[in-house]
Amino acid sequence: MANYGLKITKDGEDVATAVDKNLVYSSKFNGMKIAKHNTAGIGSTAHGIAYVPTFLSYRKYSGTKYRVDSGIPNFDGTPYVTSTNIVFPNADNYYFIFLDSV
Repeated sequence: MANYGLKITKDGEDVATAVDKNLVYSSKFNGMKIAKHNTAGIGSTAHGIAYVPTFLSYRKYSGTKYRVDSGIPNFDGTPYVTSTNIVFPNADNYYFIFLDSV
Protein backbone atom coordinates (compact mmCIF):
# COMPACT_ATOMS: atom_id res chain seq x y z
CA MET A 1 0.00 0.00 0.00
CA ALA A 2 1.23 3.45 -0.80
CA ASN A 3 2.34 5.57 2.13
CA TYR A 4 -0.22 8.36 1.93
CA GLY A 5 -3.47 9.26 3.64
CA LEU A 6 -4.38 10.67 7.01
CA LYS A 7 -2.51 9.78 10.20
CA ILE A 8 -2.91 11.02 13.78
CA THR A 9 -0.25 10.02 16.30
CA LYS A 10 -0.21 9.69 20.05
CA ASP A 11 1.32 12.66 21.90
CA GLY A 12 5.09 12.83 21.45
CA GLU A 13 5.20 10.63 18.32
CA ASP A 14 6.48 11.80 14.93
CA VAL A 15 3.80 11.22 12.31
CA ALA A 16 6.44 10.59 9.65
CA THR A 17 8.03 7.66 11.52
CA ALA A 18 5.35 6.36 13.93
CA VAL A 19 4.46 2.68 13.69
CA ASP A 20 0.80 1.63 13.68
CA LYS A 21 0.66 0.92 17.44
CA ASN A 22 1.56 4.59 18.05
CA LEU A 23 -1.16 5.96 15.79
CA VAL A 24 -4.51 7.10 17.15
CA TYR A 25 -5.95 6.97 13.63
CA SER A 26 -4.83 6.05 10.14
CA SER A 27 -6.92 6.06 6.98
CA LYS A 28 -5.34 2.70 6.11
CA PHE A 29 -7.00 1.10 9.17
CA ASN A 30 -10.25 -0.74 8.54
CA GLY A 31 -13.20 1.43 9.42
CA MET A 32 -16.53 2.54 8.13
CA LYS A 33 -16.19 4.19 4.75
CA ILE A 34 -18.91 6.44 3.34
CA ALA A 35 -20.30 5.00 0.12
CA LYS A 36 -22.95 7.66 -0.50
CA HIS A 37 -24.54 10.69 1.15
CA ASN A 38 -27.37 12.85 -0.03
CA THR A 39 -30.71 14.42 0.79
CA ALA A 40 -34.02 12.60 0.36
CA GLY A 41 -37.71 13.30 0.65
CA ILE A 42 -40.57 10.91 1.31
CA GLY A 43 -40.10 7.68 -0.66
CA SER A 44 -37.14 5.44 -1.31
CA THR A 45 -33.76 5.68 -2.95
CA ALA A 46 -31.62 2.84 -4.32
CA HIS A 47 -28.37 2.36 -2.41
CA GLY A 48 -26.67 0.26 -5.12
CA ILE A 49 -24.87 -2.06 -2.69
CA ALA A 50 -25.07 -5.86 -2.96
CA TYR A 51 -26.03 -6.29 0.71
CA VAL A 52 -28.07 -4.45 3.36
CA PRO A 53 -25.72 -1.63 4.38
CA THR A 54 -25.37 0.34 7.58
CA PHE A 55 -26.78 3.84 7.29
CA LEU A 56 -27.30 6.98 9.34
CA SER A 57 -30.16 9.37 8.69
CA TYR A 58 -30.86 12.86 9.97
CA ARG A 59 -34.27 14.52 9.72
CA LYS A 60 -34.77 18.29 9.53
CA TYR A 61 -36.84 19.45 12.47
CA SER A 62 -36.46 23.22 12.46
CA GLY A 63 -35.09 25.58 9.83
CA THR A 64 -31.59 24.30 9.13
CA LYS A 65 -31.42 22.05 12.22
CA TYR A 66 -31.30 18.27 11.85
CA ARG A 67 -31.48 15.46 14.39
CA VAL A 68 -30.54 11.80 14.17
CA ASP A 69 -33.45 9.56 13.27
CA SER A 70 -33.37 6.68 15.72
CA GLY A 71 -35.70 4.22 17.32
CA ILE A 72 -37.55 1.14 16.26
CA PRO A 73 -37.15 0.54 12.50
CA ASN A 74 -40.17 1.70 10.50
CA PHE A 75 -41.95 2.93 13.66
CA ASP A 76 -43.18 6.51 13.83
CA GLY A 77 -41.57 7.34 10.51
CA THR A 78 -38.06 6.08 11.18
CA PRO A 79 -36.14 5.40 7.94
CA TYR A 80 -35.10 1.82 7.26
CA VAL A 81 -32.99 -0.06 4.74
CA THR A 82 -33.78 -3.08 2.55
CA SER A 83 -31.57 -5.15 0.27
CA THR A 84 -32.05 -2.55 -2.49
CA ASN A 85 -33.32 0.75 -1.01
CA ILE A 86 -33.37 3.15 1.89
CA VAL A 87 -36.97 4.05 2.70
CA PHE A 88 -37.85 7.48 4.11
CA PRO A 89 -41.38 7.79 5.56
CA ASN A 90 -40.88 11.52 6.24
CA ALA A 91 -39.60 14.52 4.30
CA ASP A 92 -36.34 16.46 4.69
CA ASN A 93 -33.76 13.74 5.33
CA TYR A 94 -29.98 13.77 5.03
CA TYR A 95 -28.32 10.37 5.01
CA PHE A 96 -25.02 8.50 4.87
CA ILE A 97 -24.56 4.93 3.60
CA PHE A 98 -21.48 3.08 4.85
CA LEU A 99 -19.53 0.23 3.28
CA ASP A 100 -18.83 -2.70 5.58
CA SER A 101 -15.17 -3.27 6.38
CA VAL A 102 -13.59 -6.59 5.58
